[in-house]
Amino acid sequence: MDRIHFVWELLSHKGDATNYPDSARPELTALIAEPPKRVLELGCHKGAMGAAIKQRFPGVHYTGIEINPDTAAIARTRLDEVLCEDLLALDTDAHPAFAQKFDALMLADVLEHLYDPWANLVKLGRHLAPGGKVYASIPNARNYWLISELIQGRWTYQSAGLLDVTHIRFFTLRECQRMFAETGYQVEKIVSVRDPRVTLEGQFKAPVTLMDKWFSLHDVDQQTATELATMQFLFVLGRPGAGGAA
Repeated sequence: MDRIHFVWELLSHKGDATNYPDSARPELTALIAEPPKRVLELGCHKGAMGAAIKQRFPGVHYTGIEINPDTAAIARTRLDEVLCEDLLALDTDAHPAFAQKFDALMLADVLEHLYDPWANLVKLGRHLAPGGKVYASIPNARNYWLISELIQGRWTYQSAGLLDVTHIRFFTLRECQRMFAETGYQVEKIVSVRDPRVTLEGQFKAPVTLMDKWFSLHDVDQQTATELATMQFLFVLGRPGAGGAA
């Protein structure tokens, strides 16, 4: 009989990233309004999102950075260039892939997997062209389902989702906004991706109290209800003074 595999066993030196969904992330790429010329994706996985962007915008040059060698090998069959590197250890000022700046940076569910997402954002910002945009998605820790799990004493890591065992950092909307502001970015657009497990209906024209079997939340307005029902937030970011020194 095969031994039962535990979720923490995904924390090997390579992890188990090959089993993550090979998603093109249409909800994030739909936010790209202008055709980019040069795109950089951090954590490009197997290259599905990049392949979709290249199909939508013929002629775009797409560079991916992927730390897992197995998935990087697959991504190389789809993208123009893939660096199997740790961004923080990479000398981007000397590497030829960064000789020209990028007008789009893709950060799809990657910042929460990094020990120092702040330093990575600062480093990436040095290579963003003037007027360039950053498209990012980040899971929401201020999630009603997650709060209920915590109140009940459960913080059970999973192979994917809000409690992905490889998550290192956890963010609320406010903390996302703070991180971007502190690293030199300006939030231009925010999109909420709803969590199907959370049903908070109504217009919330006045603050209300939400009653759960395990807890109650008081003075909940429309903005708070939206955040509580969100699985992840999508962001479009600009960088005032992009292309200059960090």
